[in-house]
Amino acid sequence: MASAGDTDMTGGANGTEGDVEWQHVTTRAVPAILVVRASAVKAFDDASAGAFTGSAFIVDKARGLVLSNRHLVTPGPIIADVVFHNKEEIDV
Repeated sequence: MASAGDTDMTGGANGTEGDVEWQHVTTRAVPAILVVRASAVKAFDDASAGAFTGSAFIVDKARGLVLSNRHLVTPGPIIADVVFHNKEEIDV
């Protein structure tokens, strides 16, 4: 019987089928996660300028679609790049 210290995030004991499935999911998902680094000018009187970072993930690689949180979107122009899991950086 597994002790409390032997339980993984899937609820199964370490090394079980649930653990292998979790590793398969993360192996496929992690390469789609991006770090977004951006700088924005002050677009309007109520908007602030500055630099910010956040995360995003690839929705459609062929069409170049990425989904991120609202705080990474500004009404004005930005200068940004994304960093992939393999440390590759691309200007966007």
